[in-house]
Amino acid sequence: HPHEFPKKKCSSRLIRCATGSLGQELVARHGTTQDRKAPGMSWVPWIMIGGIRDKEAERHLIRQLCSRYLKPRPSECKMYGFEPTEDI
Repeated sequence: HPHEFPKKKCSSRLIRCATGSLGQELVARHGTTQDRKAPGMSWVPWIMIGGIRDKEAERHLIRQLCSRYLKPRPSECKMYGFEPTEDI
């Protein structure tokens, strides 16, 4: 199929990046940022929205986005009991 995702080509590029010097630098930067923004956090995902950690979003991301953040709400919010046109 001409539209298939080139898995092998992409995965080998990701592996080279992750194991190379750039990948190591990016992981180190992420660790520094995590220590500054969420000290003591030892798991992922931890989610910050608007610079504030949102523990509820860590458990139920889509429901939390629909209830507090998305304006206007997309149709996907309906499965969580929120009408797409409902005001937040």
